[in-house]
Amino acid sequence: MKALTRHAPGGIRELLSISIPLIITAFSGNLLVVIDRIMLSYHSIDAMNAVAGVGIVFAAFYFPGTAIAGMTEVFVGQYNGAEQYHKISSPVWQMIWFSLWSVVIYLPLAFMGEHFFLSEAFVEEGLSYYQMLVCGCPLFLIHSAVSGFFIGTGRTKLVTYVVFVGTILNICLNYWFIFGGLGVPELGALGAGIASIIAECIQLLILLYAFLNKHNHTIYKTRLVSLDFDLMWEELKVGVPNAVGHTFEIAGWAFLTNFRANFGMDYIVVMTITSTAYIFFTFFTDGIHKGVTAIASNFIGAKNYVGIEKLKSSAYKVQISAAIILFFPMVGFNDLTIGSIMDISNFSEAAIYGIKLAMLGNFLFMAIDGFFWIYAGLLTAGGDTKALMVISGTAVWIACVLPAVIWLSFFPSESYTVSLYAYPVYGVIVTALLYFRVRSGKWMKLHVAHSEA
Repeated sequence: MKALTRHAPGGIRELLSISIPLIITAFSGNLLVVIDRIMLSYHSIDAMNAVAGVGIVFAAFYFPGTAIAGMTEVFVGQYNGAEQYHKISSPVWQMIWFSLWSVVIYLPLAFMGEHFFLSEAFVEEGLSYYQMLVCGCPLFLIHSAVSGFFIGTGRTKLVTYVVFVGTILNICLNYWFIFGGLGVPELGALGAGIASIIAECIQLLILLYAFLNKHNHTIYKTRLVSLDFDLMWEELKVGVPNAVGHTFEIAGWAFLTNFRANFGMDYIVVMTITSTAYIFFTFFTDGIHKGVTAIASNFIGAKNYVGIEKLKSSAYKVQISAAIILFFPMVGFNDLTIGSIMDISNFSEAAIYGIKLAMLGNFLFMAIDGFFWIYAGLLTAGGDTKALMVISGTAVWIACVLPAVIWLSFFPSESYTVSLYAYPVYGVIVTALLYFRVRSGKWMKLHVAHSEA
């Protein structure tokens, strides 16, 4: 096996060398979501709350698609580990085709939002934002597919540079389109959506240029455009269960978000602040998850199963360190975090206390959730996405949504109840289920490089 990095395979340094650029990438994306909401809060609190509410619905459609397109990371990683470089570009092209064809799904979803997916409380301010982003989903899918090429071959820094450029551009365009100026009218939430699509187009052009350059074509044959339905089917067999699991999981969060919005402004404020903090601080989890998937895929391609155990141990240590760091902004100094998201000077002490309790619940959930994504990365690399689908897609409804709805509907509750109690309990249950699946050893199902060698 050719070394993926210059560090010891599976060690903490290798994991961080692959993951840190991806962490920065996720940080840039998450920061953009937070800045979107902060800018919109100065335009209109209603617009900010609406974007927070419809954002989780958009995620229910966005993440499944990118989960399928992102399967390129697994296939590229296994081919790379097996040193079958001439096969590496083909899975990328199959997912580019899939992404282009996805327009027939996303366009109807964009225009069904008002009647089927969005709470009435969010439609007036958030519908145009939702429609703009859902129509642009095929672009995000192509981005995910091409990024998988660079991640699977261990070259994550380029992905980071591209996202960084896109984030800076997006922030500038956000301000321009949200508040208007230089001939552009004040567009509010719609302006935030337009800015995101323009920035995504620029990022995608840069990634495609790098993917198709002479160096990559010489080694990986990236300019050989191919349509291989058998390979596409293999990627879909791994990616679709992952996407279905994401759909049901995020749909659970979306349902609970809209359900809580019906209980009044206190619940909406808690939901907005905690979800914004969660989105922002998950950048570390996202990066480690993708890093584990990339390294484990290369190990499987090289039949280096001892390295997987070392990788798992390294990921545990990194996650524990991350949880300790996360304690300070989420719990220890959460006044600063809360104040950076929303002006709470007009809130009562009781309301602020409730927000802090909700933040504590979010911290406990996120500390546990990091381990969930380590196991999810291993299962994805091994192609055991059906188990991941069943566990992640059903546990959120049974262990979180249903108890929360019953509690809010029939028992005395506060605005922070769901965040403080339901989220951590759900996190323990779903993470334990993945732990036992990984421990069983039955998750290593995909050996694409071996079967085609």
